[in-house]
Amino acid sequence: MKSVLDVFVFALLLGCSSTNDSRDCVCLGQQGQGGSQGQTGTPGPQGPIGPAGPQGPQGPIGPAGPQGPQGPAGKSASEENENVSGSRLKVVQTRTRTVSSDGASITTPSYYPNFWDSRFEVNCSIGTTSDGRTRCLPTSRYFYDVFADSACSQPAVQIYNLTTCDEPPKFFLRTSTTECVDGAWSSANTVVYRIGREIEGVAPYRLSGASCVAWSVAGRLFEVGERVPDSEFAELTEQIDP
Repeated sequence: MKSVLDVFVFALLLGCSSTNDSRDCVCLGQQGQGGSQGQTGTPGPQGPIGPAGPQGPQGPIGPAGPQGPQGPAGKSASEENENVSGSRLKVVQTRTRTVSSDGASITTPSYYPNFWDSRFEVNCSIGTTSDGRTRCLPTSRYFYDVFADSACSQPAVQIYNLTTCDEPPKFFLRTSTTECVDGAWSSANTVVYRIGREIEGVAPYRLSGASCVAWSVAGRLFEVGERVPDSEFAELTEQIDP
């Protein structure tokens, strides 16, 4: 019977493989158990951002929002398209109606409307008075500054081409770049005077240099009345509508 030592040696020999060289003998033992997992390494650097994906489909339309507050009232037809009269100045715009023999007609308004000053009962238009303010000044007929005597000592005003059939105006306007007003020179434009009584049977004269010479232009002669203060005329303000 084999001893235990013989069996052990035999087993060792079975695990050896011989080679041509008797010195090379590798003994292979049984595979050992797997070791424990090592520690997790540090993460590498972040890679570049990838390309954007395709756009998704449009979402559904959202619900309508709440109704906003009511807006301010609009302008009336008179404010939007028509001129408006005031308590003193009234808007006057003449209209010409043309009618044909078969009943057709058209109405054409005057190009510019005018103001009527109900206080002085005259037409008036935009002008600048000696106080530098814009006012509605009486519409003046063409006139000449003359004198009612051969010594040129009595100032008068001659309304050009005013016949005996015409109603004389109530005012005349002197317009200049400089005017002596209340003892001071003013660069404002217009000073308004009343028309005085009519001077009849007298030929007008004018200054020609230092000489007083007869003046022969058709028209009626009147005294120069008092100056009307600038503040007596309605002040105007020009506005640009948006």
